Amino acid sequence: MSERVADKVFSALAAVKHVPRESISLDSALADLRVDSLDTITLLFELEEHFHLTLPDDVVRSLRTVRQIVEAIENTLAAPGPAAAPLGGTD
Repeated sequence: MSERVADKVFSALAAVKHVPRESISLDSALADLRVDSLDTITLLFELEEHFHLTLPDDVVRSLRTVRQIVEAIENTLAAPGPAAAPLGGTD
């Protein structure tokens, strides 16, 4: 698992929910962090923009934990095709 991807997910989630980054782990459930549908959209928009990718809708609907978000991003980055094509640097 990429530490860079996990770190960005933790930071983005902490910013969206206004919680300390240390209160988030890979095994945190989004429901336990009180992530609602608007939070999810905000979070995923930021992550897709940062990593220059688009997560498939069916994947997005299945996300329930922080680990699943990290894995979805890593899998999309590793997959060939336009969804994972970098548009520039990954900051």
